[in-house]
Amino acid sequence: MALNQVHGFLFVYWIVRDTATKSTPKLSFGWVRELGGYWRKGKGIQIKIGKYIVQVGVCKKHTFDSDEDGTLDALEGRLLSATTTEIGEWH
Repeated sequence: MALNQVHGFLFVYWIVRDTATKSTPKLSFGWVRELGGYWRKGKGIQIKIGKYIVQVGVCKKHTFDSDEDGTLDALEGRLLSATTTEIGEWH
């Protein structure tokens, strides 16, 4: 199993991260949004074990017509028809 990658089976996902610090809570709730692949979105519980964080939860797979659509959805972004100059003039 690779670190920092979302793994899943049916409606369950898990991820092991090596990003725990001293201030990381031992138990907390977390969420996940996967970029690419199955485009999973889910919520779960996180447990700190030493320098690792193990997160397990329930998720749902989403399908998109293109990777661009999936990335925009995962990052909660959108395409705009306005140019960067027009956006800079917004107040």
